Amino acid sequence: MASVKLGQRVQIKDKDLVGQVAFVGMTEFATGKWIGIILEEPKGKNNGSVQGKAYFNCQEKHGMFVRQTQIVLLDGSTPGGSRSSSRASSTADLSPGDGATPGSSAKKTTPTKLGATLGGVTPRSVIPKTALSGPGGSRLPMPGKGPTGSRSPSYTNLKAAKAQKEAVTPHAGMRKERSFVEKDFVETRKQTQPTMTTPSTTASGSPRTSISGTPGGGAIHAGSPALNDRLEEKVANLQAQQELMASQETIRDLEEKLETLKIKRAKDQEKLKDFEKIRIQHEQLSEFKVRIMESQAQLQKELQKAKHETREAIEAKEQHAEEMRELSETVEMATLDKEMAEEKAETLQIELDSAKEKIEELQLDLDIIKTEMEDGGGEGGNGSSGGDGGDKAMTNFEVKQQIAQNEKLRDTLVKMRDLLAHEKNENSKMTKDLEEKNAELEILNKQNDKGTKQNDELEATISDLQEQVDAALGSEEMVENLTVKCLDLEEKLAALEEERDDLEKLHEMNEELQENTREVELQLREDLELTQSKMREMIRARDAAYEIIGDHETTIKKFRELVNKVQEQNIELRSSLEKETNKPVATPTEMIDFKKMFAETKAHSKAIEMELRNCEVQQANQHVRYLSSYMGDSFMTRGGDNEAVLIILLIPRMMWKANILISQIKESFPSPDKIDRDSLLKGHSVEKFTFGNQMLHILEALVAQLSQFASALNTCSPETFLRIGTLYPEMSVHERSIDFYIELLRKATLDENVPFDNIEKSLNYFQHIYPLHLSAEKLDHPSFLSNHLKTLHSGMACLTSDIAIGKLLLAEGQENTEIGTLFKTAELEVNEIRQIVKTMKRRMPHDGSDALVTFPNSTAARISDLSKSITPLARAFHLFGKMAAQQAGIQGEPTLPAIKLSELIHQAIDKVFEFNDAGLETIKSTLSNSLSRITELNTAYQEGEWDLESMPPRPTPPVVLRANAYKAELKEAESLKAKLENKDLDIKELKLTLRAKSEEISEMQVRKDKAEKKLLDTSRDSELMREKMQRKVDDLQVLLKRKEKEFEETMDHLQNDIDSLESERGELKNKLKDITKKTLIEGITKSHALSGASGPTSLGPSISTPVKDSPMLVQHLQELQASFFALKAKSYERESEDLRQRLAKLPPLTLPKKHFRTSLEVEEQEKGDAPKETPNELADVMKKVTHLRSQVNQALVAPSVVDLRKKTGAETSLLTLASQKIQREKLADEVDRLRLEIAGLRA
Repeated sequence: MASVKLGQRVQIKDKDLVGQVAFVGMTEFATGKWIGIILEEPKGKNNGSVQGKAYFNCQEKHGMFVRQTQIVLLDGSTPGGSRSSSRASSTADLSPGDGATPGSSAKKTTPTKLGATLGGVTPRSVIPKTALSGPGGSRLPMPGKGPTGSRSPSYTNLKAAKAQKEAVTPHAGMRKERSFVEKDFVETRKQTQPTMTTPSTTASGSPRTSISGTPGGGAIHAGSPALNDRLEEKVANLQAQQELMASQETIRDLEEKLETLKIKRAKDQEKLKDFEKIRIQHEQLSEFKVRIMESQAQLQKELQKAKHETREAIEAKEQHAEEMRELSETVEMATLDKEMAEEKAETLQIELDSAKEKIEELQLDLDIIKTEMEDGGGEGGNGSSGGDGGDKAMTNFEVKQQIAQNEKLRDTLVKMRDLLAHEKNENSKMTKDLEEKNAELEILNKQNDKGTKQNDELEATISDLQEQVDAALGSEEMVENLTVKCLDLEEKLAALEEERDDLEKLHEMNEELQENTREVELQLREDLELTQSKMREMIRARDAAYEIIGDHETTIKKFRELVNKVQEQNIELRSSLEKETNKPVATPTEMIDFKKMFAETKAHSKAIEMELRNCEVQQANQHVRYLSSYMGDSFMTRGGDNEAVLIILLIPRMMWKANILISQIKESFPSPDKIDRDSLLKGHSVEKFTFGNQMLHILEALVAQLSQFASALNTCSPETFLRIGTLYPEMSVHERSIDFYIELLRKATLDENVPFDNIEKSLNYFQHIYPLHLSAEKLDHPSFLSNHLKTLHSGMACLTSDIAIGKLLLAEGQENTEIGTLFKTAELEVNEIRQIVKTMKRRMPHDGSDALVTFPNSTAARISDLSKSITPLARAFHLFGKMAAQQAGIQGEPTLPAIKLSELIHQAIDKVFEFNDAGLETIKSTLSNSLSRITELNTAYQEGEWDLESMPPRPTPPVVLRANAYKAELKEAESLKAKLENKDLDIKELKLTLRAKSEEISEMQVRKDKAEKKLLDTSRDSELMREKMQRKVDDLQVLLKRKEKEFEETMDHLQNDIDSLESERGELKNKLKDITKKTLIEGITKSHALSGASGPTSLGPSISTPVKDSPMLVQHLQELQASFFALKAKSYERESEDLRQRLAKLPPLTLPKKHFRTSLEVEEQEKGDAPKETPNELADVMKKVTHLRSQVNQALVAPSVVDLRKKTGAETSLLTLASQKIQREKLADEVDRLRLEIAGLRA
């Protein structure tokens, strides 16, 4: 699988999750290489941080770390499509036909792969570059082959290249020509013009510039210097091969050591697996113990719950008895009140009878008097004198009689009023007493609730304590056994921990050895790469020298032939002139000698200057090597200060090279005089111009991004400075892409068919890396603004030329179509943006001084986003113009229909803007947004919002801070040197003790072997013991399930009994209420009937007889009360006795005892002697249980209640109760018998 790069989109296998790679490398939470992915959905595990260390930043639940084998590349995996964003770029990406040298190898390389790489692939690296110019090599023409007078086309056969895309390696486009770049690559072919040479020029100081010749036109011989060069190259190759063989031998030794360590680690791994097995067994036993204790505690809780419910039932029974007692007291009070009321009614009846007797007597007297008066009135009618006195006497008598009656009635009324007042007073007293009793009852109820709550809490505490006591008492034997085993296991664990510590130490030593071997491997690889790069440079220099020598030889030959011809002509002319004039003609030797001297002086000065420069470069490199040799390993290691310094040098160097490319491209691809259809379709000037504009735009964007890096690296913190230094291997790869285009430009093979992939990868890489590492650093606002304005200006130039091509190819009369309108609006908006950019550039200073400009980070982000949005748009229009021109050339027509142009521009948009369905709306929205943004920025800039009064002080560069820190560390190292010398003596003494310890270690090794053997024996015994324990656990679980089932059945029976008692109590309460109501109502109705029977209708004298209840009613009421109380007492006694017997008959909860077998045969015998339950016996027992359950349910659901309406004797009721008791005893005996049968079957 190809190496994963930062920014690539990948898919996680078996999870259908898609994300982007944000981290590749080693981590602290686990060994090996890990891939950090930012998911598109919140289905991850972290936010880029693991165990407090941040590897990358993302939203919560969007980060995930996976292995490389768990992902699948979605994009960037095509040839040339992935950008190198990690130090793990491997040499496996190159094919044998590339001829390019492998880059920095990945850190994680197995020894076998390393051996294969060094043993089998290395000879490829010493092949001369000239040998790779065949069909399998580069498509570019090599020096010295083919005609040198005209430019050879490169990358012209694009269709064939696309067809052979699978045969070409992914990085072939960039690495084919990443060869040595001469420093005079800017020079043109003026150097190859013929120059006058003399024999005096043979003594040159360098073989490269040594040119020997004779006036006679002989060939130039440079055999001895070339032979010396070849001998030196062969010697260098032999030395490199010897070093390579030595490094291979050391690698083989290291591989053998590594294999031995792997074997030891495998054995240690097996021991660790055994330890894990024993630890898991120990955990399982401890879990089993905990489960048994939990089950026992659960059973104890359930038992306490049953006891608590039984206690509640007894309390409810007592409460019911108290209620019935209170009810009986209320009935007695009611009967007493009734007797008192009857007595009062009797007294009142007696008084009423006496009053009636008096009334009758008075009525008799009145009748007598009336008769006498009537008789007197009859006699008085005979005489008038006597009649007047009689009337008067009768009137007085009647008055007296009426007065007496009134007084009697008044006395009666007063008595009745007093009686009524007395009754009211008694009624009020009774109501007050009732309210007081109710208040007292509420207080007592509250106190009762508090008491019950406290009682429940105390009972819970008692149950917990009882559980602890029972657990302690019931698990003593188990605890003893487990303690013995635990002690044994602890001893084994201590021994295993000691062995584990030893193995961990060995593992650490192994890791240290692996790290050392990895460092040695990397160092050897670096040395190999350096030697190979030197060899390549030498080969390139040799080829260039051969090319120059060949050019010079051919030029000198032609020049000498020309000189000979001219001299012959001159001689002929002189001779003819002498013949004509008969006078000797002086030869103009002064002019010829002057030209020769001028050319000779120029050649000498240039050769001397080149030699001096070469000497200065060699001396500078040697100086750097000498200074580096003084530096410590921490300075020169990967990710150290050395790579950070190389980064500081790399960024300006890439900017310099990019600016050189920009200047040369402007000269090589000038603007045509006129862009019309003829120049577009018949020539290549317009196509070259658009290519140059696109290349300039990409390079300007790259320079702007690199400028941000340069300013950030001069203002960042030392930590960030070092962190960026770790990216040097990745960034150095992108420098080669610029070198690739410079090499093409130097050889005059850079044309419109060269792809932009390499430079676009570099731009995307730097745009992606900057926000990850340097987004928080300060910006150099003037350079930032100036560079981005240049980028925007070059982008507008690209858009202008490509839009002009589109308008030229649009057919006449189709200007009002959608594509024509798009061209018009886009051209207007592009021109407006260009004018605004020019206006902003005019305000920038042109004298090279920094502008006093500053703006917030949000504005900087907007400017950066604006330039980034223009780049893909320019790319899309360039592709559109290229495809449109090709289509017009294929069809042979000067114009294309609007539909075809629309299809082409849609294809270009789809190719550049991935996952975009907007089409032309993308162009419109991008240009309109860009215009609005640049307008706002221009307004703020022109109004002076970004102006700054004075330049802020520049911070100290981090490289200076690191240098000061390194100097301080050197001073500390010098102070520590003296201490180390003192420690040497201690080390010598420690060596002696170390020898003694080594002998002890050898003894411990012998002991360790014995312990290992013992461990194997104990592990075997523990395995057998575990199997025994497992079988016992299974038996105990079966027994525990049976006990639980019996307990549940018992609890169900008890609950059913309690429910039946509750229902019977409710029915009895209701019957009691109905009986009391009936008796009271019957007594009241009978008293009223008796009182109504003796009314004032009788005319005779009445006899005072007291009203009493019927003796039959009284007897019936007394029988009902007696039977009720007797029934209630007997029912309570029977129920309590039944519950007590059931609880007594329950089997006690006993803990299972452990029986250890001595051999496997006993266990097999026990397994064979296990209870074998036949299906017939089980079926019979199940039938009996079902029948007994139905009988018990019937007895509980339908209890026989004594019918109080029937008058039966005491003997009959006793017989009924006795029969019920006998039936219950039978059911209990049947339950016991079935329980014994089940126990027998279980045993």
